Amino acid sequence: MQARVLPELLAQGADIVVEGDARLFPLLNRTFPSVTTTPLLLELENWLKADPADYRASMLSAWRWTSSGQGADAESLAAYLTLDPESVAAFRERWNAPGRLLQVGLSWHSGAKAVGRAKSVVPEMLAPLIQREGIQFHSLQYDMDEAAVAELSDRLGSLLVFDRGGDTRDDIDRLAARIAALDLVISIDNTTIHIVGAVGTPCWVLLPCQSDWRWGREGHTTHLYRDMWLDRNRTPGHWGAVVAEVVPDFDAWHRDQKASHGRCQRPCRVGISKAIDVAHKFGRL
Repeated sequence: MQARVLPELLAQGADIVVEGDARLFPLLNRTFPSVTTTPLLLELENWLKADPADYRASMLSAWRWTSSGQGADAESLAAYLTLDPESVAAFRERWNAPGRLLQVGLSWHSGAKAVGRAKSVVPEMLAPLIQREGIQFHSLQYDMDEAAVAELSDRLGSLLVFDRGGDTRDDIDRLAARIAALDLVISIDNTTIHIVGAVGTPCWVLLPCQSDWRWGREGHTTHLYRDMWLDRNRTPGHWGAVVAEVVPDFDAWHRDQKASHGRCQRPCRVGISKAIDVAHKFGRL
């Protein structure tokens, strides 16, 4: 989310040094080769000893100097991260099968200490979504090993694909490539959805009653990512109504994808109010 400010700051002539999590550096270095990346300096005295800079600010605060922080059109919210094309192609080749199965990623649990429980969905609640033919579902959970995913697959009656090639938590560059190879992601509010939005894969987000400030309080669309749809829970701890709303929309998306042979890129959702909301978001009204 926050790296979206970098292109505009670079266009203004800024010489940028990003201090942050080293797991993000492969993506940032490929996308913004002129930006210098360095591990985050957490202690104030380390900041003071670091190379002098004219300005120091959190990347989130830097939005105030860009048009992104003052509202943005749909095109400026498009995917902006540059991925390793060979890695994306390798995932697609690995999943390719006769009949062109659609690939859908799922994430349902947050380990955040303060708000994780409120954001998480019991995976059995997703059973009405995943018990379908013609779709291959992928676990995007960062806190489950292969055995746990296999055990959950047995409980749900549908195979969840586990990525044996790397740790989802530590290899974010690989995770981004894997997400880019998917047709859709359905997830709770977590770090993963910001990667999804930044690479441009359509994403449906299941939000808790008291969601994070960045999602606002109403509406199905967001000013952060173009191809993202927000499903808001109105009853704390009870996700049944939200899933029940998603199921027919998911069926409609599945039909549209099959009819277009997988070329429908936008998150297709049904309902007059939703269609109007999407049209406004994408500049069609």
